[in-house]
Amino acid sequence: MEETKRYYRNPDGTVRMLGGVNFTPPLYEDEGVQEITKEEFDGAVAAHRAEQQRRAREQEAAEQAEAHGAYDMLRALPGITNEVASRLTGYHPPEEAVTPADEP
Repeated sequence: MEETKRYYRNPDGTVRMLGGVNFTPPLYEDEGVQEITKEEFDGAVAAHRAEQQRRAREQEAAEQAEAHGAYDMLRALPGITNEVASRLTGYHPPEEAVTPADEP
């Protein structure tokens, strides 16, 4: 039993893999679908994963910036300590940014 895999690029630019044990390629392909090499498929998958990681980093940075802004607004209110602001916003400032007045 031999496992066969075929790699395709769809008209919208996405890629797909078809295959398995005793795989028989389809008799006809959808219009615009092109067969590609494994290297092209792997490159497209790697590019997609890199894009996902970039988006996740951007989202994390945006969430941190939002939490930092909320933290700063809370700290500006009288009676709100560093600990309370951190718990409410999820933002934790670097240790060197905490002043002695912030400590309980």
